[in-house]
Amino acid sequence: MHMRVVPTKGFLLEFKKRLSLIQTAHRLLEKKRDELVKNLKQRINELSKIRAEVLNLFKTAFIRFLRVYSLVGRETISHATAITRGKLKVRILPRIIMGVPTPTLKIEEKPKSGLVMPPLVREIADELYKILDAMFKLIIFEVSVEYITNDLKRTNRIVNVLEKVLIPRMKEQLRKLSEIVEELEVEEFIRTKIVRDIIARRRGE
Repeated sequence: MHMRVVPTKGFLLEFKKRLSLIQTAHRLLEKKRDELVKNLKQRINELSKIRAEVLNLFKTAFIRFLRVYSLVGRETISHATAITRGKLKVRILPRIIMGVPTPTLKIEEKPKSGLVMPPLVREIADELYKILDAMFKLIIFEVSVEYITNDLKRTNRIVNVLEKVLIPRMKEQLRKLSEIVEELEVEEFIRTKIVRDIIARRRGE
């Protein structure tokens, strides 16, 4: 922080205000950092659960697929896949978490299974839709964790610079400035007193 230091009482008061504002900003950023850490831990724990959920869904779907494949054969499954209609449409939307802009996903349209799809094959399709929903939830949490982590690193860097560099430097400048202003005030007081004494003596002559 570069500024022209003027050894006056007015500048000293202004300098104290600047230091106070920076210290307030430092405290607020510390609170934000602590909240980000807390939120990040919660999301990482939730992320682990979602990953386990997705893995279990994949396992269940794979086991069911093998069972259905052995019962109806490849041709039936291929035909059912061919009559699936529609596309997967996803919109990316902005979202704010703890003051951190993080994108989120919204599924606007899913592929639809054909009405003539065999019940066993439809079971596989239902499992795949569950996996799809879980995967999107996983992606959203993965992205939010990444964004919050990046903001936490940035916030922590700022807090460290304020705490270890800027605030100590300004406190030292304030100390020196206070000493200089105090010395100047004493000198001014002595100078004024001498002038008053001289004027008083001349008036008494």
